[in-house]
Amino acid sequence: MTKIVGRGEPIPANMMALDIGPQTIEAFSEEVARARTIVWNGPMGVFELPPFAKGTFKIAQAVAENAGAVTIVAEETL
Repeated sequence: MTKIVGRGEPIPANMMALDIGPQTIEAFSEEVARARTIVWNGPMGVFELPPFAKGTFKIAQAVAENAGAVTIVAEETL
């Protein structure tokens, strides 16, 4: 089960925050569109699981659409 939790609303004790929500996607996308330098060091959530991939893919799309920015994407190493 997934639930969108609004700004200032507590995350239920039996749940975890595993992705960013629609308002955060919009706010981050607007900032990315204005950015001249973007440094990305990881996904927005647990993007390996389809219910929690939307935030990461939407922000990746926003980064790709900002052709005027210098973009640095870090690779996670273990």
